[in-house]
Amino acid sequence: MESNVKNFNENIGKDDGGGIYPYKIRNGIAELYCTISVDRKLGDQVKVVSNNFMIYFNPKTSGEVDNLYIITKGYNLNYVREHTKFK
Repeated sequence: MESNVKNFNENIGKDDGGGIYPYKIRNGIAELYCTISVDRKLGDQVKVVSNNFMIYFNPKTSGEVDNLYIITKGYNLNYVREHTKFK
């Protein structure tokens, strides 16, 4: 994993609508929370450009790109809380 930040685990304040960012980074490990429409496999590359809320899948070999969204819905928040490795 390569990243321009070592740790990122921010929550969005209630004044800003609440929710969580669609990714976390801690000590060289990253989690990404988004809908993926095609099967991914071990070794796939993912590039996240957080300033633009964009995600690129296998950017060197494919043109696949998608948007990242702030997670605000209760069932999605619960899913992330239940399945995160960062407990």
